[in-house]
Amino acid sequence: MSVTNKQLSYEQSLSKWRLVERCVEGEKAVKKAGVAYLPMPNPTDQSEENLTRYEQYKTRAQFVNYTGRTKKGLIGGVFRKDPVVELPSELEYLIDDASRNGVSLNNMSKLTTGEVLETGRSGLLSDYPQAEEGLTLSETKDNKAYVIHYDADQIINWHNDAGGTLDLVVLHELEEVATNDFSYENENRYRVLQLIDGIYFQSYFDDGGEMLWLSEPRKADGSTFNEIPFSWVGAEDNDETIDNAPLYDIAVVNIGHYRNSADYEESCFFVGQPTPVVSGLTQSWVDDNGSNYMIGSRSAWLLPEGGSGSLMQAAPNQMPLEAMRDKVEQMIAIGARVVQDKSGNETATTARINHTGESSALGTVADNVSAAYTKVIKWCAEFMGDNPDEVEFQLNTEFFDMTLDAQTITAQIMLVDRGFMGKNDLRDNLRKGGIVATDRTNEDLDGEAENDSGGLDLE
Repeated sequence: MSVTNKQLSYEQSLSKWRLVERCVEGEKAVKKAGVAYLPMPNPTDQSEENLTRYEQYKTRAQFVNYTGRTKKGLIGGVFRKDPVVELPSELEYLIDDASRNGVSLNNMSKLTTGEVLETGRSGLLSDYPQAEEGLTLSETKDNKAYVIHYDADQIINWHNDAGGTLDLVVLHELEEVATNDFSYENENRYRVLQLIDGIYFQSYFDDGGEMLWLSEPRKADGSTFNEIPFSWVGAEDNDETIDNAPLYDIAVVNIGHYRNSADYEESCFFVGQPTPVVSGLTQSWVDDNGSNYMIGSRSAWLLPEGGSGSLMQAAPNQMPLEAMRDKVEQMIAIGARVVQDKSGNETATTARINHTGESSALGTVADNVSAAYTKVIKWCAEFMGDNPDEVEFQLNTEFFDMTLDAQTITAQIMLVDRGFMGKNDLRDNLRKGGIVATDRTNEDLDGEAENDSGGLDLE
C-alpha cells in the first residue's frame, strides 16, 4: 500500500467538496469548471462554431455568489463575539500565534469553522518542533507547541483499530522547494501519524513514497504519547466519519440558478431586440430606394402605396426568470435552516426568539470546533509541561442579539431573590444582553459589590 492511497469515502466526497469550494470562490471558479456545472445546449455538436457559441453562452450567464455570502454571514454570526479563551500562562502565546507563523487562535478557528461549513469536516494537529539530537523537549526552551489546521481534502487516509482508537492519519501537504535563488516550486509531501505498539510516531514522505524523516514526539517530561494528538472536526460530531456539509444544499441550488441564468440571458440575447418587418414592396422599388433604413425617432420610411411596416418582437420568456426567483427563495430557506431548530419546525425568526444557538446546525458546528480546539490545546499543554485542565476554548453560540428590557431584568432578579434562579445565571444573561461586559468575570463583579454599590450585588 502506498502512502498516497486515499480512503474510498474521501474520493466519494471530493466532487461535493469541490462544488461548494468553487461556489464560495465565485464566478471565475464556477465558469472555469465549464460543462461540469453548465452543460452545452447541444453537446453532440463539437464543431468549432458550436464550441464558440457555448463560450458565448457561458460568458453571458451570471453566477450570483449566494453560497459565499451565506458562508460569510454564518461565520460572522459565530464570531460576532470573541471566543472565550483561558490558557495557562505558558500557552498564552497561542492567542497571537497559534500556528508558529503568525496566525492567531481567533483567525485559525475562523478558518476551521469555514472549512466545516463548506465540507462538513476538518482536522487539527497539535505538534512541536523536532528537538535536536540528545535534547528532550523540556530542554529546548525556545521551541513552542503549535496547532496545524488541515482542510478536508488534505486528510486523505485514516484508520481506527478494533477498539476504535485512531492509529493512522495521512495528511497531504505542499512543501515549498527552491529551484534557484529566485524561484520556488511546491512539491507534494505526506505527513503520516501512527500509533505503533501504543507509541505515537510521525513520519514524512515525498511524492515517490520515500521517507524523509521519522520522529517520536515526546511530552515535556520526556514520556511518549499513547494517542495521536489529532482531532477531527465535523458538522455533526467529531469522529472520523465524513459529515454532510451545511453549505452543500445551497451550492447545488446556486448552480441551478446559474444554469437558469444562462438560458435567460441566451433568450434575451437572441430574441430580446425587436425586428423590423416591411411588406408590400416590389423588387423594383427596393432597387430604386435601397434596402438599408435607419431605425429611430428621427428616421422616416417612405413606403410605396400598399406597403406597411411593423416591429416583430417575441413574447417574454418568463420560465427561466421564474425558475431563478424560485431558487433564490430556496437558498434563503436553506440558509435559514442552518440557524434553525434541529426539528426543522420553525422559521429562523421563531428560532431566534425561542431558541439559543445550541439547538441549531450552526451551533453544533461552533460547539464541535470549540471541543476540537480545546482538545488540541490540551495536547499543546502536555508538550509544554502545563496543566491541561486549565485550558478552555469556547466559540460564541448566541448568533442574534438577546434583548433585555427593564421589566425582564426585574423579573429575573425576583427569580434570583426567591431561589428559582442562580445569581450567576442572571449574570450570564446580562452578559448576553450586553448589559454587563463579557470580559467581566463573576469575581470582578463580586469585588466591586464589596467595595461600592457600582457592582452587581445580588446577595
